Amino acid sequence: MSLRISAFIVTHNRLELLQRSLESVLAQTHQIDECIVVDDGSSDGTETYLNDFVDQNPNFIYLRNNTRKGASFSRNLAIKTARNDIITGLDDDDYWYSTRIEVFTKHFSPKWSFITARSIVHDVNKKYEIGHRRIVSYNDQKIWNRVGGQFMALKKRIIDVGGYDESLIAGQDYDLYLRLLKMYGSAFQIQEVVQVVDQEHGFPRTSDNPKLGYINCYFKHRSDLSVSERVCQIHRIKEVSNGCVPFRFIWLAPTFYMFIKMLKYYIEFHFRKKWMISQF
Repeated sequence: MSLRISAFIVTHNRLELLQRSLESVLAQTHQIDECIVVDDGSSDGTETYLNDFVDQNPNFIYLRNNTRKGASFSRNLAIKTARNDIITGLDDDDYWYSTRIEVFTKHFSPKWSFITARSIVHDVNKKYEIGHRRIVSYNDQKIWNRVGGQFMALKKRIIDVGGYDESLIAGQDYDLYLRLLKMYGSAFQIQEVVQVVDQEHGFPRTSDNPKLGYINCYFKHRSDLSVSERVCQIHRIKEVSNGCVPFRFIWLAPTFYMFIKMLKYYIEFHFRKKWMISQF
């Protein structure tokens, strides 16, 4: 079966990283039908570069916000503009392996709410893989983000659940995955690394206040969370803000995996805190 796929990339003042992402799209062994690049008010030469780029690559579409509108607005704009029924995304600071689309097309099926795959994270001090769970359920995702990277889904489903929430300044992907999983059932995660998530590039983050974004996401879904699931979400908020949940909360972790994860973080956090105090 030949799938017609639209991809989207949103960028803001990260031209050097965007060029790498675009090169990874061009290098695919299975070429996509269109790639929509949304420039969210960049002022670093991105506009000139993309105008020239789309002239040379007719399957790329360039859209520009004259003022910055945010990642969610820009992603929704790209999804609405897409001419194909299947959507996939790429962040401008990440890049695909050359087989990414080929692998996804082999596994795509509407019986899953969406499909995704494992990624390798390039962090400042280490590299590690994410996305180890083959089947991701709604209950799995309520505990922790089990999705290893950008997804592929039917355009209609993304629109029907409301697209990306433009009121959130962080956690937009996580929020969308929760809504898709709740409405359409489990997702399939390919156990093959086909994307690099770059967290060591040194460019500014897309969100200036991830803590606030995650807090808003938590309260949006709080009524659907059990007590133990709420503890996991609070731990996530504390983690991004360099805080830590009280030790008594750790015993409420819903799974052994989360218990170990939270306990390990608790020990490391308090060890760092004592070390910093000892330096004075």
